[in-house]
Amino acid sequence: MQYLIRWSIRHPVAVLLFFLSVSFFSIFALPSLEIHVSPQALTIKGSEANKFHQQTTQLFGTDNIAILVVSDAELLDANKLTLVRDAITRIERLPYVNHTQSLFSVPHLRVEGDFVQTAPFLAEFPESQDEAQELTEAALRSPFVRKNLLSDDGQSMAVNIYLDEGLINTVANTKIHQELDAAVQPLQAHFADTFLIGTPQIREKIAERILSDAKTIVPTAGAILFFTLLMVLRRASGILIPLSTASISVLWTLGLMAALGIPINVMTTIVPVLLIIIGSTEDIHLISEYYHGVESGYDRKRAVLRMIRLMALAVMLTFLTSGLGFLATGLNPIQMVREFAIVSASGLAINFLVTVLLVPLILRYLGETETTRGFSTGLPKIGLGEKMATFALNNRAPLAIITGIVMLTAMLLSGGINVNNSYLQYFDEQSEIRREANLLHEKLSGLETFNIIVDGHIDGTFERVNYLNELVKIQNYLRDRPAFDFTLSIADYIATINSTVNDSGDLELPEEDEVVESLLLFVKKEQLNHYVTADFGRANIVVRHNLSASADL
Repeated sequence: MQYLIRWSIRHPVAVLLFFLSVSFFSIFALPSLEIHVSPQALTIKGSEANKFHQQTTQLFGTDNIAILVVSDAELLDANKLTLVRDAITRIERLPYVNHTQSLFSVPHLRVEGDFVQTAPFLAEFPESQDEAQELTEAALRSPFVRKNLLSDDGQSMAVNIYLDEGLINTVANTKIHQELDAAVQPLQAHFADTFLIGTPQIREKIAERILSDAKTIVPTAGAILFFTLLMVLRRASGILIPLSTASISVLWTLGLMAALGIPINVMTTIVPVLLIIIGSTEDIHLISEYYHGVESGYDRKRAVLRMIRLMALAVMLTFLTSGLGFLATGLNPIQMVREFAIVSASGLAINFLVTVLLVPLILRYLGETETTRGFSTGLPKIGLGEKMATFALNNRAPLAIITGIVMLTAMLLSGGINVNNSYLQYFDEQSEIRREANLLHEKLSGLETFNIIVDGHIDGTFERVNYLNELVKIQNYLRDRPAFDFTLSIADYIATINSTVNDSGDLELPEEDEVVESLLLFVKKEQLNHYVTADFGRANIVVRHNLSASADL
C-alpha cells in the first residue's frame, strides 16, 4: 500500500488520467444499469424446491399473471362489453402474453336439444336487462367464474392475463407495464373503476420506489457526512476530500454493476450509502493524521509521508476487515444476497483504491498548511470521543459487566426474530397498489396463488372417480379456511360437465369411471393443460389468496 501511495504522488498526471478515464467509462455505462425486481432473485439456484417449481411451470404453464379488473353498475352493457373485448384483443397481440381467461373465453356449458354447447359466456352480448341478469346467474354457478372472473354482485369482471415465462424475463418490466397499460387505457373513461394489477405492475412500482428512495437516501447520507465533517474537522479539505472519494466510488461501483450486468435490487440499492458512510472512515484517518503532521511543523510532503508511514497498515486492515466481512455474505445461496456481497465488496475495494490514490495526492499538492484548527463554524466543538474514552477507561469493570449482560440478553432475544418477506409491504397502506390488491380480494379473489400438485404415479389416475374425489376433499378443506379465496382443479371441470349433461343443477362428480372418460370428450385439451397433465397422471389444484407475507402463508 505504501508503494502504491508513493507511486501516485510521483505520477500525478497518470493518476489524473486514470481517474478521468474510469469516470467517463462509468458515466457512459450508467444508462445500461437496470433496476431488477424478481421473485427468482430470492430463490436458490439448483435447489430441489426451485427444480420442482420449474418442472411445475413446464407441466402446467406459467404462474405469472396480470389481472385486468373492470367495475360498473352496467357491466354487461353491449357497448361496454365491446370495449373490453377490444382491449383483450390488444392484450393478446402482445408477444409476451400466452393467453387470457375471461367470460369471453370460458365455455358456458349448457344442453340445447341433443347437443352440449361450449361457446363462451359472452360469445353473444345480452340484449336486455333480463338477459344480462340470466347470464350473470348462469356465470356465477360456474366454478370457473365465481370469485375468479365475476364478482358475486355481478358488477366487477376480471380478465386473467397469463404471461409467457420465457419472454417476460427478457423484456423490461417498464415496457410490459407500459404496453399493458396502453392496451387497457381506453376503458378508463367508460367504467366506474378500471385497474390492471399483477407481476409486471408490482415489479415496476417497486422499481420506481427503489429509484425514489435512492434519490432521497443517498443525498441525505451525503448531507449527514458533510455536516458531521463540518463540525468535527472544520477544514475545507476535511470536508471536500471524503465527499469527493465517496462520489467517485459510487460512480465507479454503479459503472461496474452496469458493465457486469448486475442490476440494482432491494439489497444492492443500499451499497451507495454504505460507500458514503463506511468508505469515508479511511479518508478521515488519513486526513486527521495529515493535520497532526502539519500542526507538528511538517510541510506538505513530509506530513504526507508521515501520514503514510503511520496509517498505511490501519487503513489496509480497515478495508480488509470490511471488504471480507461483506464478501462473506456471498456464501449465502440466495442469488440476491450473493449479488449484494459482490457489489458491496467490490464497492469497498474501489473506495480503497480511490482513497489511497487520491487522498495523498490531493494533500501533497493542495493540502492545507496552516497550523490553526481551521475555520469557525459557529457550532460548539465536539469532544464526545475523548469524554467517552476517558469514561470507559475509568469504569472498565462495570462496563464489562454491562456489556456481558447486554450480549446475553441479545442472544436470548435473537431466537424470536421472524423471517418474513412481503413485496406489498414495500408500499404504504394508502398506496394505489395496496388499494387495488385489497379491492381485488374483496370483489373477486386475492392476487396471490399457489399450486398443489397431486401425483398419481400412474397414467389415467385422474380419469378415475375415486381419485377425483380426493382432489375435492383437498379443495373442500381449503374452502373451509377463510384465508383462501378460490380453488380450481380438473374435478371442477368434470363436475360441471356432469351437471350440465344430467341437467341436475348440482355440481357433482359421476359415479363411474366410464362416465368420466365420456365427459372428457366435451372438453378441449388446451382448456385442461393448466390443471392436469396429458396422461392424466398428475393434477394441479390452483389456489388464490391474499396472503402476501411469507410468514402468514
